[in-house]
Amino acid sequence: MLTLATNLRSTAKITDSQSGYRAFRKEVVAGFDYSTPHGTEIESSMVMIAVRMDIRIEEAPIVAKYGRLDT
Repeated sequence: MLTLATNLRSTAKITDSQSGYRAFRKEVVAGFDYSTPHGTEIESSMVMIAVRMDIRIEEAPIVAKYGRLDT
C-alpha cells in the first residue's frame, strides 16, 4: 500500500518504496531534506525528493531472508 501511495504522489514508478536499502552519491545525499516535508515516512519522501531533483532512480533486486526471531 505504501509503494502505491508513493507512486501516486510522484512520477516515479518503483516496486518497493519501503525497502531500507539505499545507495546514493555523496553529493545527492547532501541535497536531501530529512525532515520529511511531504508528511510521509523518510523512504517515500526520499523518492519524491529524488524525482523533484531529477535524480535517476534505479532498482536492483535483493533477496530478503526471514528467519526465526529467537535465533
